[in-house]
Amino acid sequence: MPDVEGPWILVTSAFHMPRAVGSFCAAGWHTLVPYPTDYRGGSFWDQVGWDLADNLTDLNTGVTEWVGLLAYRVTGRSDGLTPGGC
Repeated sequence: MPDVEGPWILVTSAFHMPRAVGSFCAAGWHTLVPYPTDYRGGSFWDQVGWDLADNLTDLNTGVTEWVGLLAYRVTGRSDGLTPGGC
């Protein structure tokens, strides 16, 4: 538990924010202000293509975060599978 009262700004990549918020909340940091960065955006049609390497990279990123969310929940490092806040 932090010694100083918040609010605390939590800065991390947008795709990693749910897991980060969940772990900080489970550790007792309840006055968080999420500040996501590194958005990956564009329209659906901008993302569609035959570039297998890029698509596998995106799939790897997504699967890694979902496995991380599940592992954090199972080990008690997070309060929920998809934590939304404290």
